[in-house]
Amino acid sequence: MDVYQQPELAVEKDLIGVPTLIKLRPGLVRRMVGDFSDRERVLKALGVIPPASVVGNE
Repeated sequence: MDVYQQPELAVEKDLIGVPTLIKLRPGLVRRMVGDFSDRERVLKALGVIPPASVVGNE
């Protein structure tokens, strides 16, 4: 979503900064705000285990 085009949705989702990534499922809701350039770090923080074929092949 674009917070500039849908500010009401940003308020509804309690966004406090951009960029924000919200993982709703499965498990706990996780929110990340800021720099997502380190793919491995982002996936780890979200509790997502990438397929073996993806790791190291960027």
